[in-house]
Amino acid sequence: MHLSNLLYLDLTSLKVKSGDLSPLTFLKKLIYLDISSEYSAKEFAKVYAALKTCDHGIGPFKKGAELCKKCMNESNYRPWAKGKRAVCKNCSIKRYNAIHEEFYSYVKEFSVE
Repeated sequence: MHLSNLLYLDLTSLKVKSGDLSPLTFLKKLIYLDISSEYSAKEFAKVYAALKTCDHGIGPFKKGAELCKKCMNESNYRPWAKGKRAVCKNCSIKRYNAIHEEFYSYVKEFSVE
């Protein structure tokens, strides 16, 4: 069976024990990927950099903001990466920017020109 032609993949219920998402980067025809947030920012950046046309929703933060209990604005974002707490873009702009910059520095590292 050739997985290189795979178009859709749902890994929300699967946890890769090694934490390595590199094998996903070879699925260049993938249109849609659904994956849990059980991995590091570096691993998500590998997938993001390799699968540019895939609808995976991966980025530094998950889509949609939640209500921040401190400033009462919908500006609290949840990072994709495992082990990172939600951060308010208004209350903790430095931490928000650090997560954003970390993710895109990894993407740059893994991007093939």
